[in-house]
Amino acid sequence: MGRRDSGRAVAQRYRGVTRGVTVIACLMVVCACVGLCDATGQKRHSWEAPGCHLVGHTRVVRIPDCVPFQITTNACRGFCVSYAIPSPYQTLVYNPNHIITSRAACCDIIDTLDIPVQVTCVDGVREIVFKSARSCACSICRRE
Repeated sequence: MGRRDSGRAVAQRYRGVTRGVTVIACLMVVCACVGLCDATGQKRHSWEAPGCHLVGHTRVVRIPDCVPFQITTNACRGFCVSYAIPSPYQTLVYNPNHIITSRAACCDIIDTLDIPVQVTCVDGVREIVFKSARSCACSICRRE
């Protein structure tokens, strides 16, 4: 009886350890998905949260025969839901070659505004208009 009891005790301890490891692994995955954990301890950018976010983008513009200048416009940055699943039966009946069904959304500029800039050039001052994102959203991905 003694050997049998010790075998049960080992099995119970093993189940307890594996349950604990499983719970910890699940919590780590949830934290990573929700974005609550940051291994470096640094503050996260707003665009690192799920969704599509308006962010400033600063760059130096160089135009031949003009004075270089810096401009900040808005861009869209982030990530949206995408997934692939085995096609439902109804889809396969309609199209037997359509084995995988994919859905994807991409971070996209929805609306823009014009940013006029006065640029000093050799032949005088020019007005150049830059586009800037006004709003962003997750929308259907398209090929361009």
